Amino acid sequence: MNNVRGSLEGNYDASGKGDWHEKMIADIHKMKAAIFRIHVSGDFYTSNYVLKWQSIVEACPETRFYAYTRSWEFPTIRDELVILAKKPNFQMWWSTDRVMREPPRYPGICIAYLMFNPEDKPEYPVDLIFRNSRYKGWEPAKYVDGVLICPFEQAIEERPEKIDCEHCGVCYALAVPDLVQLQVA
Repeated sequence: MNNVRGSLEGNYDASGKGDWHEKMIADIHKMKAAIFRIHVSGDFYTSNYVLKWQSIVEACPETRFYAYTRSWEFPTIRDELVILAKKPNFQMWWSTDRVMREPPRYPGICIAYLMFNPEDKPEYPVDLIFRNSRYKGWEPAKYVDGVLICPFEQAIEERPEKIDCEHCGVCYALAVPDLVQLQVA
């Protein structure tokens, strides 16, 4: 979007500088970040960039990192992404939707699927479902065919407490096999 384009371009330019990852490590330590999502917008774009994130994650063991990526489609960086996913304080999510092929399976890497409408269901096993916010006809639901819908996107009005990313924790739980057992009221 135009309102964030300049900021994202600046972030991209900064990530190519030699000392960028050292500045990121310093900033994460300074913020005492408990949880850090890599790329709210954007994605991993080269092996070198993934290597920088590997060093950041290793240098910040007290921080839980997580990322959604569609870069699993690129064999030139997939191996580095798999190595990053093996870090004990990291949760990797392969992101996919109806126009993409089925992602390859690796231990510890989960698959998130973006539904565009209620009829758009994954044709292969996934671990978490997101629902396209542009579609306005979603019915309240916690699951689609037994797969957890992002709790924030379940469209359930009556809850005993507010559901937001900070209080949910599904994406960065690091105990992802227990996703379905998550206590979401």
